[in-house]
Amino acid sequence: MEEKLRLAVKFFWDLLFPIECFGCGQEGIKLCEACKEGIPLRHEEFLGCPVCRKVRSEERFGGAFCPGHAGALRGLWVIGSYKNALLRELIYGFKYRFEEDLKKDFDDLTRRFLEYTGKREEIRSFFQTVIPVPLHPRRFAERGYNQAAHIAKGIAEYLELSLEESALVRTRYTSPQAKLEAEFGKREKDLA
Repeated sequence: MEEKLRLAVKFFWDLLFPIECFGCGQEGIKLCEACKEGIPLRHEEFLGCPVCRKVRSEERFGGAFCPGHAGALRGLWVIGSYKNALLRELIYGFKYRFEEDLKKDFDDLTRRFLEYTGKREEIRSFFQTVIPVPLHPRRFAERGYNQAAHIAKGIAEYLELSLEESALVRTRYTSPQAKLEAEFGKREKDLA
């Protein structure tokens, strides 16, 4: 029932506000090829440790943390800058405005990034499984889908790796991160 309601709301939303490209306003498509290709991916600013930006010689895939900054993560890839207005709008639409059909565009951007690295085979030999960050069941019921699972599925398909959506379980409900942007301390606490 919730899925039918979500689809009905989306239908009327699209009727009232016709579909147009997030970038240039072209009618009938949410992201035209020209605007998608214009999103800059993998800037040099994203190489190296995500905390201090130091590039280590033993870095395999980019985004490797320095030993003192590692925590539980061994690495982090950032495929684009949130400072890019178009990319920021796409992310917001995908996560908070029920724009589930943007999945294909995120698949394309992710594939473009992975091709840019030139390390597809090396990545495939190093990893076996892609695991998306889960949503809390309440958030999943609100949104109707998990955008991280959609992106993870595209990565797993492109790299020909297995996808394990049940490896992690979200047990704590937290406020949407977009609402916590101004309250960085609260956001940092929610992510812990």
